[in-house]
Amino acid sequence: MFNNVNFLLLEGENKFIDICQNSAIAEWVRSCPMYKYINEIILGALVALLLSASFSATGTLGLLTIVFILLVLLKTLTNKGERIEFSILDCLVLIYFLLAFVSLMGSTLFLASFKGFLKMFLYITFYFSFVQWLKGNKDKIKWIFLAIAGVVVFEAVVAILQNVSGVQAIAGWQDMSKINPEDVIARAYGTLKPYNPNLLAGYLAAGMIPVSYFLAISFLKKNVNLIVLTGAALALCVLAIFYTGCRGAYIALFAYILVVLCGICYYIQNYLGGFSALRKRYKNLILASCAAVFAFVFLNPAIYKRIFSIFAFRADSSISFRMNVYNSSFDMFLGNPLIGVGLGNQNFREVYGLYMMTGYDALSAYNIFLETACEMGIFGLLAFCAIFALVFYGAFKYIKTKVSFENKILVLLSALGLLLLLSHGLIDTVFYRPQIHILFWVYVAVVNVYAFMHAEEK
Repeated sequence: MFNNVNFLLLEGENKFIDICQNSAIAEWVRSCPMYKYINEIILGALVALLLSASFSATGTLGLLTIVFILLVLLKTLTNKGERIEFSILDCLVLIYFLLAFVSLMGSTLFLASFKGFLKMFLYITFYFSFVQWLKGNKDKIKWIFLAIAGVVVFEAVVAILQNVSGVQAIAGWQDMSKINPEDVIARAYGTLKPYNPNLLAGYLAAGMIPVSYFLAISFLKKNVNLIVLTGAALALCVLAIFYTGCRGAYIALFAYILVVLCGICYYIQNYLGGFSALRKRYKNLILASCAAVFAFVFLNPAIYKRIFSIFAFRADSSISFRMNVYNSSFDMFLGNPLIGVGLGNQNFREVYGLYMMTGYDALSAYNIFLETACEMGIFGLLAFCAIFALVFYGAFKYIKTKVSFENKILVLLSALGLLLLLSHGLIDTVFYRPQIHILFWVYVAVVNVYAFMHAEEK
């Protein structure tokens, strides 16, 4: 039934693509010497986009995203045999986008909302372009993950050096009058623009996924040198997250450790014959890794006090500030429950002023779900949550199929990447920054191509 709906939705588009592919212009493009390297050129554009996340401003990242989209469009319109197809996840993303359009058309601040809508249009077009290209280039996913891992490790090293050098705070997020200076973390912010410890932390949390992928593959292949190298890279990422002082990333890190430990236990129990059959050195490695994390946290008062301040609520000035913003944002949602106030940070700020508590101005709702509810209403929120839910469901179903263990790890870790973004997004909204949001759509696309389109092929 879904295939019939898919056919009806895309029949006209695929007929148009057929016409383009059989045109004289397409024939001329295919005759160009560089055309046979079109997939490598597209990969190069994507890698350039991912690497630029480390030092480029939003405008440059947007331009590189457009270049990638245009190259995929060129290939689709000229390469014979290319077709567009939608999975059920694609349809849900499209519904989410259409609800954003409805929110735009109903916004009282149309121009401000239109800017936010254009950003969403660019991100979702990137997603569909990446899916279209990845379907025929699954072998290149390792290069994509390697580019992300490279940037993440670089940012982790910079963050550690910033902390060691005692970098000065770039903004005042917290009332320091009642805090012992020795208990204050030198919050690293890396090189991501705009400079922000929370942005760096969110990027590191999402970027741990490719590093974890290479570590898992190293264990599968029993390559000791790679295990040491990737293990050290992952340790640098975890250490850098601690040094950002970002409590949202601490929540994400806890979710990561919990899921990974459950995954390790499942693998040992079902594939290695249980813990009793596990070699002693592997048991020692697992215990030593867990002990090292806990020892590092509790031997650093500034870090463990920062972690436990998550539960301080009104006793912590930063969290108390967020709670006031949550109350005002929820009132904004109740005032515009169906289609929201419109998209974008500028639009949010304009309307938020009508609901905010005096003295508690905010750039966002500090929660990605509350932000979505404010901007797109209840239906937009439901569609947004459904994307997460469907990705998790698809990944869970996929790992039960008879496919290579390497692919299972890829899909499972990509879904875990979304869980980390979800966890971090509970108390922050740097999720919408291009460096992080592009990773979000990359992970959604990976699960889509492997889990949903794989299932439909079967």
